[in-house]
Amino acid sequence: MSAEERFGHTPALRDQANLDPVTGLYNRRFMQTYLQRLLAIAARRRRSVALLVLQAAHAPAAPGDFLTTVAGQLRLMTDKVGIVGRLSGDQFAVVLPDHSFAEARALAQAFDDCLIAADGSSLSWGIAVFPDDGLARGPLLTAARKRLAGACRAHAPRSRNGDGSSAAAVLGLLERLVSSIDGRDHYTRAHCENTAAYCLALARVLRLDQQRCRTLRLAALLHDVGKIGIPDDILRKPGPLTPDEFAIVKHHVNIAGHLIVGIPCAAEVRDIALHHHERWDGTGYPDGLKGEAIPYLARLLAIADAFAAVTMDRPHSPSLSPRAAYAELRRVAGSQLDPQLVAAFGAVVEGLLRDRPALRLALAPEPGLEPA
Repeated sequence: MSAEERFGHTPALRDQANLDPVTGLYNRRFMQTYLQRLLAIAARRRRSVALLVLQAAHAPAAPGDFLTTVAGQLRLMTDKVGIVGRLSGDQFAVVLPDHSFAEARALAQAFDDCLIAADGSSLSWGIAVFPDDGLARGPLLTAARKRLAGACRAHAPRSRNGDGSSAAAVLGLLERLVSSIDGRDHYTRAHCENTAAYCLALARVLRLDQQRCRTLRLAALLHDVGKIGIPDDILRKPGPLTPDEFAIVKHHVNIAGHLIVGIPCAAEVRDIALHHHERWDGTGYPDGLKGEAIPYLARLLAIADAFAAVTMDRPHSPSLSPRAAYAELRRVAGSQLDPQLVAAFGAVVEGLLRDRPALRLALAPEPGLEPA
């Protein structure tokens, strides 16, 4: 279900009168009408709405390509959680129902990092949130544009990851992406770091080479970065998700795929992160891949991800012991998880049960496994 449908205002048709002819996004007229109607609904339901106005601060020489690139990426990142339109020239608006200022800022920062890493282009943005910054469309737009103007003055063009190959620059990009998760949800960052540790432990049991270990570690650290696009009330919900909420959560793998750029082996890392929720029996997402059609390292990540998840306290369930967690992995082996890899993961669990401090040392990444 789209953001429009969630808030009761689906346009009758995405006809040409509502669309910008250059980007295919909603046009200024539609965005203003939609925002006005959405604010009325949000006021009745006592819900927040974040308005994000973005403008190019530094763009490549081909403006047409830049506009279509930005439009496509924004549409993909905000699918199911918001709508995107072109206001004028190189200025875009994103309307995010149920988002806070911090959530909108995290999405904007991650999107900016994505553009910088991809081709050196960059954006400035201004954010306003209903009802704190205004109770109607006009004041909200004014507040967002005022902050955008300040950001444009302060925004110096940045180059793509420094020299494009520096290990420090890559680590800086990774830290920004991982920190964007931590700013939304401390559990998710700790979970990603634990998942990376278990991935490396299993990779060593399987005697994978250093390059595959490095790629797997990057994928594990970034596999949930797409959760920056999920509203807090869904991300932290203590009870079961509704089908519509689960559809929004599932979209995090697609968002992650568009954020993971500018790092070593980016294409493979994206592929692993995209498919770590596929299931061995073919009932997973996003593509319903089955068995060995699922990328090998994504199958490995799925096991480490599941083990890390159930051994940490979560909003809807307490943590399991390592022994109980591994029993759960064995229970779903052959349906959710690759049964041979689950069997191999037993050696990791045995090490954890025998000597926790020793295992922590073993899980620490070797110098050669740091991003190159």
